[in-house]
Parts: sequence; structure tokens; C-alpha cells
Amino acid sequence: MEALYADWIDLFPYKVHVRVFWDRMEVKAHLFKIEIPFSELEGMGIVERIPWYVGRGIEPYPHNRTLYVVSRRRNCVEVRKGSGFWRRLVLSVNQPDLLIESVKRYSGRGWII
Repeated sequence: MEALYADWIDLFPYKVHVRVFWDRMEVKAHLFKIEIPFSELEGMGIVERIPWYVGRGIEPYPHNRTLYVVSRRRNCVEVRKGSGFWRRLVLSVNQPDLLIESVKRYSGRGWII
């Protein structure tokens, strides 16, 4: 199935792909794949600055169930979901506004902020 919207995060030497399909959003790297059905999605928003202790790369914080996939420290997208272990994903995609707009459009949920 072809993605309706695709973006990526450059974590040299590999890339993390973020894709939006008709029924779900997908975050995929070499080591893992997280699928977020639109029914589990609780909200999305732009994070202006991430905490100082988060470095560059894929950083799990199991104590607050947050997974950071960060290549830069500004204008990241925060995805909140209702089930699963990782309840928050913070992604530093290239075009955060377009990612949020495409999820709004294809999920049919205009309330995602």
C-alpha cells in the first residue's frame, strides 16, 4: 500500500520514515515499526522545544512512556495515543505542519491539536 503522506527523520547513518495511510500512521526504522491506528490517536501538536536532557537519536524514556526520535531540537511533532506501551512519540520531521494537516485530513478528526 502506498503512503498518502511521507516524511523522514535523518539520523545518520539511517533514516526513520513517518508515513500516513488511509487508516493509520506509521513510524518505521531498521529496528522497530510503530503503527498508530487513527482510532487510538488522542492528539497531535507541535512542540517548540524539547527538554534539555534529550539528545539526538532514538531515546526511550519508559518512566513516562515517551519515545523521542529527534534529529534537531525545535519544531517537533508530539503524537499522543491511547493504548500501547509508548503513549507519546516526539518526532522531529522535516515538515511538522504538513504531517499534522495530513493526519487531520485522512483521519477525519479536525480536533487533533
